[in-house]
Amino acid sequence: MAGKREIVFDEIVKISESFGINAVRLLFDKEYPETNLAFRNLKNDIQVFTSKVEDVFLLIENSLPKINAPSFSRNLRSGYRRHDVIQEAGAFVSEFRKRYPTPEVFLTQYQVPVIPVESIEADFDAFIVSHGPKAAICVNTYKRPPHRLIFSLAHEVCHMLFDRNRDIPVDVFLPSLHWNVDISEELLPEFFAYKFAQFFLIPYDESIHLAKKFPELDLAACQNAVDEGRTLKDVLANSIFDTLTSNQEFFYQEARHDDDEEEYQVSGEQFRRMDYEENREPDWIEQIDRDIRRSPVISFRQIKKILENITPSRNAQAVQGFLKESQKTLIQCIRQDTALYSENVLKYIEETLQIELR
Repeated sequence: MAGKREIVFDEIVKISESFGINAVRLLFDKEYPETNLAFRNLKNDIQVFTSKVEDVFLLIENSLPKINAPSFSRNLRSGYRRHDVIQEAGAFVSEFRKRYPTPEVFLTQYQVPVIPVESIEADFDAFIVSHGPKAAICVNTYKRPPHRLIFSLAHEVCHMLFDRNRDIPVDVFLPSLHWNVDISEELLPEFFAYKFAQFFLIPYDESIHLAKKFPELDLAACQNAVDEGRTLKDVLANSIFDTLTSNQEFFYQEARHDDDEEEYQVSGEQFRRMDYEENREPDWIEQIDRDIRRSPVISFRQIKKILENITPSRNAQAVQGFLKESQKTLIQCIRQDTALYSENVLKYIEETLQIELR
C-alpha cells in the first residue's frame, strides 16, 4: 500500500476516541459550528448521546428545512417570582393554543424535524438542537407512555419558541422547591416550559372552570379535561392547584405544602413537582374571586386524593403515528443527499438516529 491507504470513517472514530477527540468535528474544513441545545430532564450519559446527535445534525443540516416559526422573548418582572412566570406562561399559551391546538399541529405546520429514538443508556425525555435557521427535536421513546411523549413535545415547542437560538443552561434538572420560593435565572427556561406544557394540555380557562367547585370537584368534567388534553390526572392536579393557590389574596385560602411529598410523578420518574403560586390577568382574577368556593386550606395531596379515580386519556396513542410519520419525513430529507456522504458516514448517521437510509 506504500503508506497511501485511505483511512475510513470508522477508523477515524476509533482513533479519535482514544485521544478524546470528536471524530465528526474533523470533517469540517472550517471552525466547528456552534449549536444551541435545550433539554428536558437530563440524566446519566446524556452528554455523550446528545453530542452524537449534535454531530449528525450538523452533517445533515443542509438536508433539513429552515424553521420559520415565530420567536419570542419572555417579559418577566419582580426577579422571576413564580407568579410572574406562571402568569406569562399561562397567558401566552392560552392564546397560542387557539391557533395550534396540539403540539403536533405546530410542529407539522412549521416542518420541524422530530427524531424519535429509543435511548436506553442516555436517560432523557427530549431536547432541541439548533443552528441558525435549522433545528430538530429529539424525543426518547424508550419506555415512555404516549402521554409523556405529548408532554415532552409541548415542552419542546416552548423551547422552540423562546430558546432555540439562545444560550441557556442545558444540564438542568428541576428541584422540588416550595411554592413560595423565587425561580432562579438558571431554572427559568425549564420552569417556564413546564408550565407552558401544562397549560397547553389543560387550558387555563378550563382549570379556572374546574377549580370553581373545589373541594367538590366535578369529576366527570375533570375526566373530560384529561381526555381532551390527552394527558394524566397529575397534570390536571397541578393545574387546579396552581389556579387555587395563585389567588389566595383574593379569596382568602391558605395553601399548604406537603413536606413529606418532595416530588411526584406525572407520567414517570422524570416529572417533578411544580406546585407554586401565580398571578393572573385581571379578568381571570375577578372571575376566580367571584366564583371559586372558599376553603380554609388547599393541599396538593388533597387534590390528588380527590382525583385518584381519574383515568389516563385514551386519546394519546395518536402521537405514535405522528412520530412514525416524522421519522419517515426525516429519512426522505436525508435520502435526497445521500450521495454527499461516504458509506461509513451514512452508517454513523443511521446508527445514531436509528434509521435506515439504504
